Amino acid sequence: MSVELHATEAAKQLLSSSKSPTGEVDAIEDAFGWVAMPIPVKNPTVGTGLALVGMLTYSLDDASPSSSTAVFGGKTDNESWMAGFKQSAFWAEDRFRFDVVAGKGEANLQYFGRPDGIDLSDNPIDYSLNGWFLQPRFSVRAASRWFAGLQATMLDAKTSINLIDFLPPLELDTQLVGIGPLVTFDSRDNRFNPRHGTFAELIALRYDERWGSDFEYDKFQFFANHYHSLTPSVVLAMRVNGVLTDGNVPFFDEPSLTLRGFPMGRYQDEQMIATEAEARWRFAERWTLVGIIGAGKVASERDAFGDAPTIVSKGIGIRFLASRKDEVNVGIDFAVGPDDDAVYFRVGEAF
Repeated sequence: MSVELHATEAAKQLLSSSKSPTGEVDAIEDAFGWVAMPIPVKNPTVGTGLALVGMLTYSLDDASPSSSTAVFGGKTDNESWMAGFKQSAFWAEDRFRFDVVAGKGEANLQYFGRPDGIDLSDNPIDYSLNGWFLQPRFSVRAASRWFAGLQATMLDAKTSINLIDFLPPLELDTQLVGIGPLVTFDSRDNRFNPRHGTFAELIALRYDERWGSDFEYDKFQFFANHYHSLTPSVVLAMRVNGVLTDGNVPFFDEPSLTLRGFPMGRYQDEQMIATEAEARWRFAERWTLVGIIGAGKVASERDAFGDAPTIVSKGIGIRFLASRKDEVNVGIDFAVGPDDDAVYFRVGEAF
């Protein structure tokens, strides 16, 4: 979930209504931001529902990006639900960065098979994940724009697979624990809505029984986002990302194509690579129109991308500037894939 939203106009009015002859209210308003808002959910993966987000934002020092503490929860009409929290902290003039996200819930999903195996796209298998997850990460500035650190990913869930309607679901208790290094490059001018700069990252996770994982495999995740201001009102945002795996990967953790316009898992295999571009035109003081296009591939082997079909998606979005202080938008995207379409309500940008 994207929950990077800061002070709203309602919060500002609440602070302004307080009486303080010493100007302390203005100082508090500059240091903190609050938000508590409902976010509609309409997604081909989990259905239609509502999520609630509450967040406090603050600065630990003047030279660091804004830190944030958030809680979130939501439920959809296919009985998927989630509740959790996210903490992001930046301190010591942005020398140290710490993030942790944790939660508990149930996701009712569909497995569409793999292009090189059984094709279940016309009759996907229903399955669910019910349990908790935890993902902490810590990094230290190694050079001017470079950070190095460590990430862990933990999932403890019951997997239920409904193979045949008249038989009870097959259930399996699964624990995944992955640990590995990360390297980040960050030259963005704004963490929430950048106009120029680059944000790139590489994470290499090892899932191993030595630290409690039921499956043993390697996962390499990478992305590179670049932002360029074409004019004072137009920004071009570009992204390349991918996930490469080796080993005994459970089917529900196989890389899935991350483009918009179709359900998560619709295009899934052991390797994935994708690229996206957005043209963001601020046509009014607080309104932005977004044009979206993306393309990607999934394959069973890294040398098989050349033979894999290219999946293309395209769409359009609208944004409203909810926080003037940090340039945070809320908005709606409509995207179309090869054989489906989807609507996304979002807080912040897609990347």
